[in-house]
Amino acid sequence: MTDWSLIEVEALSKKAAKGAGYSWGQAEDAARAVRWLEARGLEGAAALAAVLEQKDAGLADTACPILRGISVSDGMSPASELAGGSEIVSPILLLPFADWAGESLDLGVEVGPEEVRSHTSGDTMKALGAFAHRTYAPATEESRVQGAGAGLTDND
Repeated sequence: MTDWSLIEVEALSKKAAKGAGYSWGQAEDAARAVRWLEARGLEGAAALAAVLEQKDAGLADTACPILRGISVSDGMSPASELAGGSEIVSPILLLPFADWAGESLDLGVEVGPEEVRSHTSGDTMKALGAFAHRTYAPATEESRVQGAGAGLTDND
């Protein structure tokens, strides 16, 4: 395992969630949930990678902890939605959303003190990176001429 800053894990998680097809707002919430978990020593990044892989395979919205968690924390669904219904992939991702929903009722989840580093494995970061890569625009000759990358004078 490699130590990553929580900011690195959160940023990559956001891009990965967007690359898997979530909206930017949903991706931000997913990344924030990953950071919440990782800060408490829980494997949020690995849980997100599992959800993104399932989403690629056709994960139903009702089994998605990100969509379910957002719905509850935004007050669009009752808190009971966190536990009921179909089989949820990586249910650990529901913890941050439960905490945020509970904050409005002074019922936050107590999991432990926050850390400053994540012990996410390189394989998990690589899996998230593959999803994040989908958000990058392909290089074109026109973009290089306009200054992207090394341009026309690559002298490395």
